[in-house]
Amino acid sequence: MVFSGDSTIRQQFQVLGEFLKLRSDFQPVDGNAQAYEMTFGAPRHTPGSVTFLLMPIYEKCLLVKGNPYVAQAYAMYFGCGMHLLHLFPVQESADVPRAMLSWENYDTLLSERIGGWREVNPDIKLVYMTTHTIDESKYYGEWKTALEGYKARDPVFLEPCKLKFEEILPSESPLRDDLEQVCIDTVFGAHGVQLLNEQGLAVMKEMGVPVVPAHMLVEGQQWATPDGDGRHFPYLTPLELFWLFNILEGLS
Repeated sequence: MVFSGDSTIRQQFQVLGEFLKLRSDFQPVDGNAQAYEMTFGAPRHTPGSVTFLLMPIYEKCLLVKGNPYVAQAYAMYFGCGMHLLHLFPVQESADVPRAMLSWENYDTLLSERIGGWREVNPDIKLVYMTTHTIDESKYYGEWKTALEGYKARDPVFLEPCKLKFEEILPSESPLRDDLEQVCIDTVFGAHGVQLLNEQGLAVMKEMGVPVVPAHMLVEGQQWATPDGDGRHFPYLTPLELFWLFNILEGLS
């Protein structure tokens, strides 16, 4: 089974490993920056073994159909919405332009990946994880200042963002018609996550992919996310895993 996504999915992979350590036949996590795997039941890569694989985000946040693990996987658990949002220029990195472009085509990206995975592996079980609702009350410092600035439509934040979108958007993109609103809709906050999840849920409904509603599981649970974070909810990770394996049991 492949876990493909951002740090919120990585946390679930790590907690699953803590549970599996209780088994006498557990083989610890092994791998590198491209893939991490853990196995039980039999020696790794032999008949009877069960392997969980974590693929960090790359290739526009979801595995392409040509990835060799796709053809071998029993199931794929995926989600990566947070990496498609920005807090520009406070959260500035080489990934920001790529993320902005992926946001523009999020529904297309999802549907193309799902179609590609099913083409390569018609029997693969797919489960989508919605993006965590962000608890904005946990932001502080420059992140809090930037978020409040975007909400107030402060030119100090909007103008650099608009210039960045002008730089990276194709000339024919309809998003160019209202760059200010695009900047606000893509901010790394609760509003941006809501818009992403609306797109993702619509695609999953259309393509018949079951969903772990992580945004609902964490909403309003301030106690479960550390100060200065607001997007990771480590105390609720076992609940997300419960949903995941409940869905997989129903698909088997």
